[in-house]
Amino acid sequence: MTLQKAISNWETYALHKLSPRTFQIYRRRLKELLSTIGDRELPLSKPEVAHAIGNIISSSVREQTIAAYQSLRKFLRDFSEIELPEVPDFIKPKTQKDLPKPVSEEVFWKMIKIAEKRAKEGFPWKLAAIILMGLAGLRASEALSVNQLSLEKDSEGVIWVRVRGKGRKERRIPMPKNQYTEWLWENRQKVLPLGVHYQTLYQTVQSIGKKAGDPNVTPHRLRHTYGTMLSRKGVPIQVIQELMGHSSPATTIGYVKIVDEQKVQAVKNISRHGLN
Repeated sequence: MTLQKAISNWETYALHKLSPRTFQIYRRRLKELLSTIGDRELPLSKPEVAHAIGNIISSSVREQTIAAYQSLRKFLRDFSEIELPEVPDFIKPKTQKDLPKPVSEEVFWKMIKIAEKRAKEGFPWKLAAIILMGLAGLRASEALSVNQLSLEKDSEGVIWVRVRGKGRKERRIPMPKNQYTEWLWENRQKVLPLGVHYQTLYQTVQSIGKKAGDPNVTPHRLRHTYGTMLSRKGVPIQVIQELMGHSSPATTIGYVKIVDEQKVQAVKNISRHGLN
């Protein structure tokens, strides 16, 4: 089997296994890898892999390429019994994992108010998007996939949203009871699916965030806000992990660290100014 054929087979498989955005990124990186290595018979040699990936200057692109290659490697091992070499450790970017950067709750609720005004002006999908990402912790791709059938209301009046996240894993998230989640439920047939592209969603979130006082808001930062709010309320880390669809608790622990840092800062402020 050639590398080009292997990537083509992987595309057919991964199209229904990965989120649309992840699939597009992985496919782009594998095509770039094919261009670098050339279409040749598999398996590849470890020096070929090291040279092709190691010469990628951008650490973020290199990380994406490594992730795409690992996906292809697993696919070939499981379905074709072709063993591609592991990515050598020395070419893996040594990056320190930053803590999540949530939007402040003050800015978030200002964004909700601005989006509520946009809804009255004829753009209800904007409010629906902010609700789904900030009050259910959905990724942008997940929010875009939600339709009216994704929502359900139980006998106690709790609204649940069902999504498929990374790895096509399904999860159900209960939404808090407030006027905005009730609005989403009552208007689900009109506003879901959102019906916009990722770029439009991203630009809209940035624009509303800027008007609310934070020029650096992104869809993923809204998701971080949700995780931080849960941690601040004392929700156990295992529950937060399940609600957010993290594959590892190491990812979820970042929200606990944020809240701990905020507690430390609060104590420092007390030591400076005393208790009022």
